[in-house]
Amino acid sequence: MPQLIVFLALFFCAKLIFPLTTPDMIDDFKACGGILMLATGFRMAKTNLFLLIDSRLEPQVIDIEFMGWLGEHGVPFSIVFTKGDKLKGGRLNTNIQQYLKKLKEQWEELPPYFVTSSENRMGKKELLDYIESINKELNTK
Repeated sequence: MPQLIVFLALFFCAKLIFPLTTPDMIDDFKACGGILMLATGFRMAKTNLFLLIDSRLEPQVIDIEFMGWLGEHGVPFSIVFTKGDKLKGGRLNTNIQQYLKKLKEQWEELPPYFVTSSENRMGKKELLDYIESINKELNTK
């Protein structure tokens, strides 16, 4: 019940808050939104957290810090770079390499990652195959 009250308060206050936001604040919020949604799903499944990262954005501090927290607490996770169809001319690869370079500063071994697009289905097969492999592993335990 308290969660419902908080969600309703945020919903009704959004009209007041939104005009006060900057584009940078909105990008930070979008980056955080995927984290919160997946963290909630992880609480239910307790298997692997799929961290959604907007591939159009440069590495976000909140994402890097959250990945560090996941590693410190032994939470298995994978990175899903979204909106892979939105960038042209090598920019997609550049942004992903920036994220991986930033992660290599803290990690010896990088988590699995996938580049996806909901519009052209890029990465769908690879991601589904990975989920299937996790399910098979869980079923053998």
